[in-house]
Amino acid sequence: MKDYTIRTDCRLCGGPLSPPIFDVGETALANEYVSDPSEPQDTFPEPQDTFPLYIVECLTCHHVQLPVVVNPERLYARGYKYQSGTSPVYRAHLEKYADEITELCGQDLKILEVGSNDGTFLRMLQARGHTVVGADPAGTGDDVIVEFFTEASIPRVKEALGGLADVVVANHVFAHVADLPELADAIRGVLRENGRFIFEVGDGLNVSTGQCFDLVYHEHLDYHQARCLAPLLERHGLWLCGVDENSAQGGSIRCRAIAYSVPMIHGCRPDNRLKKERACAVDHWFNEAVRNARRSVTITGMSGPCSAGVVAFGACAKLTTFCAATGWRPPKVYDDNPAKVGLHTPGTHIPIVAAREILTDNPPAVLVTAWNFYEEIRDRLRAWGYRGDIVRALPSFYVDRWEAAA
Repeated sequence: MKDYTIRTDCRLCGGPLSPPIFDVGETALANEYVSDPSEPQDTFPEPQDTFPLYIVECLTCHHVQLPVVVNPERLYARGYKYQSGTSPVYRAHLEKYADEITELCGQDLKILEVGSNDGTFLRMLQARGHTVVGADPAGTGDDVIVEFFTEASIPRVKEALGGLADVVVANHVFAHVADLPELADAIRGVLRENGRFIFEVGDGLNVSTGQCFDLVYHEHLDYHQARCLAPLLERHGLWLCGVDENSAQGGSIRCRAIAYSVPMIHGCRPDNRLKKERACAVDHWFNEAVRNARRSVTITGMSGPCSAGVVAFGACAKLTTFCAATGWRPPKVYDDNPAKVGLHTPGTHIPIVAAREILTDNPPAVLVTAWNFYEEIRDRLRAWGYRGDIVRALPSFYVDRWEAAA
């Protein structure tokens, strides 16, 4: 089934695109888990559909992007398994984030969250006294409009909030949308004059330099940099006035924009960030990054299918791309998310088991594929008494050995 299109111009500016700068062939969709690959009645039976996976750079504005656009109904509306509230580290990040929004924008705000997921952040904002509503095609809860947010959603949002929004938040959403101008128009349309649009996205520099090639998968259409986002937002009545870097989700930027109806003649651009991005233009380092990851697999005895019983921790979307790029196939994957336990990974069909089973299995080494939570996972495994090697392949190779931890 061809459930995708391929874009031939830049998603942000309409400029021409480069040849592929990173290409892993075809992969299954990174969150399309299967219950039993051998059963024909499974929702996604073997062989699973696969889709081209490669990224390009705009030759005009230098925006790095995935031209392959999979039908969003296929990506998000069929039992989407990602949950914001699974990780204690990410929950702590969101709690601090909610405090900072309140400090920056005030009390008793009307807030829309685009892509509210399991409602974790909505509940945190609500607990601080704000009136909230979410929009998410796979969302849950009384305060969520179950649909993709578009201009057609604005009347329902206004009804739920009792007027235009003071703040719109969108966390790790702006990289997932095929029509960014349409979304920017909808966000501007639901914001009051001088309202704030605050959003986090993965730091595009991490991908542009090849350090985190496993962040390339079909949900991630864009690898954003502020220098590319600012002109897009400005064309749609949103002035980018601040960018902060943080470690969430393996490295993110939090952007702040102000809604306006006449051209801004005041305010400031995030000049330090813009200078950093201009100095780090895409250097096509992906092949070297993949070679390094393959070397790390070999060093830890993981080369070859199911070699030496070395396992993965984290049935995350990144695992699909990592396996496709390196050829690694672990015998099983441990994970904390109950919604994933008992399923099999997309395409590779590796069984996913509960995290604590690692104590019974006692593998010689575990590769933390959810490397954005490496420290949290390492500390928990050591607290449980696991004595094998705990490996991180990306963004840089590291092994925590029991002797060093004892």
